[in-house]
Amino acid sequence: MDVFQYFQGEYSPDYIYSNMNFVLNVVFQFIFIIYGNKFGTYKFQILVALAAQIIIMLVLPVVVYQVSGLGGFIFSSALIMLLGLSNAILLSAIFGVVAFLPFAYIIAMSTGQGLAGILMNIIRYCVTAGLGSSEHLSPSEKDAYYFQTGFIFFAVAAFLMLVNVAFVIV
Repeated sequence: MDVFQYFQGEYSPDYIYSNMNFVLNVVFQFIFIIYGNKFGTYKFQILVALAAQIIIMLVLPVVVYQVSGLGGFIFSSALIMLLGLSNAILLSAIFGVVAFLPFAYIIAMSTGQGLAGILMNIIRYCVTAGLGSSEHLSPSEKDAYYFQTGFIFFAVAAFLMLVNVAFVIV
């Protein structure tokens, strides 16, 4: 995401955050596949993971914008790690639910994950196109621009997760 690169570029967030999220997600998924049934019902796990992700999505761009330097990078890294943990909980719980259903539902869930990734890229491009180019902006205006793009993107992502909570509660 551009907001990370703009505010924390000296720490290579594009490389570190994506690997941190992926590696923790994979490691914790194996743990939750084995011990996931010990942490409450699948519905509870899904709701807790979605709630954590919604909160992290709303807090993350504010932290990146407000806390600068190495401290901000470390705090952002901790939030990304929590995001990876909650994603592992969510995915293992969803796969646990879908495993009881016919094979067509497993395919539908996997296809839905792929479409969600495509949708988030479309939203990113729409937000960037909607706010215009940052080339002609002054440094203080660029700060506001990148914060706005990051916050709008993560707020839309949090809203989409909130919509999913309604499906889980029902």
